[in-house]
Amino acid sequence: MMMKTRNISLFTLAFTSLFLLVWGVAYAVDSSQQAKAYAHKIFPQLMQDCSNNIADYYYFSNADEAKTAYLGEPVAVYSLNSFDPQMSLTEQAKQVCWYAFPVIVNGEPVTDFKVTLVNGDWVWDFGGSLNPMLDQVAFENNVNPRDCRAVMLGQPGPIYIVANEDGKEVAVRNYKNPESLELTYEEAEDIKIKLDAKQILEKSITPEEDIVVGPADSSSSFKQNASVWQRVMNYFEYIARR
Repeated sequence: MMMKTRNISLFTLAFTSLFLLVWGVAYAVDSSQQAKAYAHKIFPQLMQDCSNNIADYYYFSNADEAKTAYLGEPVAVYSLNSFDPQMSLTEQAKQVCWYAFPVIVNGEPVTDFKVTLVNGDWVWDFGGSLNPMLDQVAFENNVNPRDCRAVMLGQPGPIYIVANEDGKEVAVRNYKNPESLELTYEEAEDIKIKLDAKQILEKSITPEEDIVVGPADSSSSFKQNASVWQRVMNYFEYIARR
C-alpha cells in the first residue's frame, strides 16, 4: 500500500513538473506571456508609488483606489504600414509586441499600462485612453469589445479602433477626449487615405534622403530579450507570484 501511494506521489510530481515545463517553454516563445509576466512584476510597485503621490495621478480619486487597482487582460495592438485595396484593414494588420493592459478600479478601466518590446528589451509606460475608450466605443455602438481591434498606422503612429458592421469596416480614432465615439465607415476610409499618402511619400524618398531608421519588418518587434532558459525561469517566477 505504501509503495502504491509513493508511486502515485511520484507520478503526480512528474506530471506537475512536465506541465510547468511545457507552459514554461510556451512562455519562452509567446510574447503575450512575456508581456504579462513583465507587467505583473512592475505594476505592484508602480501602484505603491501612485498611492504615495496620489495628487500626481488623476486616474485615481484617492490612494486606496491605487492600492486596489489591478491589471485586466491586455489589448493587443496591430500595425499597418501599407494598404492593399483587395484586403480588409484587419486582414492586413500585423500584431506587434505592444500590449495595453487596462488598469481596473471598481470594475472599470481607468487608464492603460502599456508594455512594449523595444530592441529586445521590455519597456513600460503608464497612462493612456485605449482601454477606457474601447469599452466606451463598444457600449455606444452596441458591439462586443472583443470584436474591436486596435490598429496603429505605422510603428509608432496614431491608433484607431476598428470593427465590422454589416459587412463593412468602421473605425474611430483613439483620442483622450474624442468628439465622438461613433464607429464610422468614413473613418475607416480615412485610414486608407492616410496609408496611401504614406506609401506615396515613402516611394518618393530615396535611401540617401531617408534618415529615419526603423524596423524593416514589423515581425522584427518579436525579437526576444533573453535566452529560452532565462525566459522559462522568468515564467516560473511569474506563476510563483500569482
